[in-house]
Amino acid sequence: VKRGLIFAGIFTARPIKPILEPITTSGGVPPRNPSGFEVGTQATFELSLNFGTGVSDNDIVWTSSGGVTFLNGNNRGRSVTVIGTAAGPASFEVQVGGFAGPKPTVTTNVFVKNIVPFRAYVVRNNTGGSAAATQTQITSMINRANLIYKQTAMEFVQQGAINYIDNVDHLVIQAAGDAISDYAEGRTLTSMASGTGGLEVYFVSELEGLPVGLHYGTSGAAAGLIVEGTAPENTLAHELGHACGLDDIYAELPGTTLPSDKVKQAWLPSDWNNGPGPAYYSSGLRQIDLIIGRLLMHGTGTGVGSAVVIARGSVHGVKANATTGLVNVGLGGMNRNPQHP
Repeated sequence: VKRGLIFAGIFTARPIKPILEPITTSGGVPPRNPSGFEVGTQATFELSLNFGTGVSDNDIVWTSSGGVTFLNGNNRGRSVTVIGTAAGPASFEVQVGGFAGPKPTVTTNVFVKNIVPFRAYVVRNNTGGSAAATQTQITSMINRANLIYKQTAMEFVQQGAINYIDNVDHLVIQAAGDAISDYAEGRTLTSMASGTGGLEVYFVSELEGLPVGLHYGTSGAAAGLIVEGTAPENTLAHELGHACGLDDIYAELPGTTLPSDKVKQAWLPSDWNNGPGPAYYSSGLRQIDLIIGRLLMHGTGTGVGSAVVIARGSVHGVKANATTGLVNVGLGGMNRNPQHP
């Protein structure tokens, strides 16, 4: 069945195209169509239509498999709310009345929630003044991170009060050169604690240069996170992604730029939606725009409020070493129980 419009006596066919995006900006934080959520909680999945006149919510029918159930049994409409009933993968298939193409699909994961403890270390000057961050600022960053990480069923919980480091030399972390690896002073700072049973986050006034947050890896004494106390709202969440084993992804770096191509299955193998490219993503959506505007692990996007998605799997982009390929930015390569030694 095709639906169309009549202009000056000429019938112009306008085939319905569903839009069902696993990697989306829709719904705020956490996003709609999330890659995962917690057992016993609700999540919303939605589909829109490029041409929806005459298509009622009753014409759109969702079916599910895995550990989910529809809230109040309602499986019809442009959006549905589901409840996680058992840990494991779950998927949805959508039949749209009047649309004869492959059924749009989306896959998610249901998890038992994982609590991740962390300790906050705030640098002050030698006399205990000029603190790099307040408890209010830290709480705000953690609350933002916990909203984002609902799609992984993780919660970061501060252990005890702030630990203060009274050393004016560490208020501004100096760079010995242009590369992040040259922040040797930061390694000294993050070596001050170890074996805390979770993560350590160090708050400073400034990281000299472009980064507003750094993570020094997952092994060795200097394996903490450093964040500026006034960093943009997504910064801590991004650095926590590194602590969980995720990598930065870019649309371009000096000497390497992705082509201006639309998204395609080979570039989003775990986050596809069952149709020919660009399938059921927004018409014309380019891979570079998806990386910049949607992914939490975009390497220079920590201030972008809508860039909060943690994908189900790896996504094609530019890696930190300026090569291209699938980058680990999703649940499939994520440690949901991170600890620093």
